[in-house]
Amino acid sequence: MPVTPRPALSPVPRGRLVYFIKCNGEHGPIKIGKSTQLGGRLEEFRVANPYPLNVLALVRLDQTWQMNLLEKRLQIRLAQHRVHGEWFEPSPPVLAVVEAANSMRMAEFCTFAGVDLFRARR
Repeated sequence: MPVTPRPALSPVPRGRLVYFIKCNGEHGPIKIGKSTQLGGRLEEFRVANPYPLNVLALVRLDQTWQMNLLEKRLQIRLAQHRVHGEWFEPSPPVLAVVEAANSMRMAEFCTFAGVDLFRARR
């Protein structure tokens, strides 16, 4: 199931973001991470990586705890597809999560991922 990358990021989105970045074409791994400074983070990856990188999806969140929780839940949910660290195989379950991130509004996607945005922060 190929995932179409998002258009070029210009300007680079700001805020609390959970991102999905694909490395090295169609069969390369997908990084699931978080950042409040995506432009700097992308530059770090590009300098440290010899392969092309594409941002597949972004989820903007209101609160830092929401960003942290969503990233962790996604990584736990997809743990069996982990290649190394925060990098995951482009398997059908991982690609389905990326597609959901692109097609759903933030609250819908967080519910899909098992994150309750309305719970009291603990």
